[in-house]
Amino acid sequence: MRTAKKLFNQVKTYDDIKNIIRDNADYLNNGYFNIETLSHGINSLYNLSIEKQPKIVAFAHQLDQSMSLEGLAKQNSYHKIPTLLAGIIYYDKYYDEINSYSLDEQTILAKFSIIKNLEFYQNATKEYTKEIVSSIADKSADFMIRSDLMFLTQELLKEGKNADEITTHITSTPQDKLLQDVYKRETELIKPILGGLIL
Repeated sequence: MRTAKKLFNQVKTYDDIKNIIRDNADYLNNGYFNIETLSHGINSLYNLSIEKQPKIVAFAHQLDQSMSLEGLAKQNSYHKIPTLLAGIIYYDKYYDEINSYSLDEQTILAKFSIIKNLEFYQNATKEYTKEIVSSIADKSADFMIRSDLMFLTQELLKEGKNADEITTHITSTPQDKLLQDVYKRETELIKPILGGLIL
């Protein structure tokens, strides 16, 4: 059985990256990745400029670290492989926009982007600002909690909150309170699907 605990720890070159994605292509057919965006990701994988390729190697190592914390369900290539490909899209098409984000912050944004269409990538840094993503990175090292807080950010943006308000909210609110809010919002979203079975 393959394990993704340290999927990229042997990666030294961009060719290593391409080989890992090729050998784990089945992890892209799991419903996580937006199908339309997947084609752009494959195109970016094989057309990324040479000068950016070493940066993706560094991104892959950061991804391995941030999604391989002991005791988490994160040792799952179903998350890692699509997140890596999402990162490659950002580096290929929107590098100037994400260049100011740290590698850790880039992995958070890429992980949240895997289910999104390409239009999301075009506008992501305008809404999910470095300040917001940095506050999420500081809040928790658990990549699943980070995804929850990105979801919360999405919902707060829909309500008209601006980046400063969201950053302050995430920074000043205890983590358990934030996650309670996430659970409440997610429950409300799935209630219509389940026909009101959730009480």
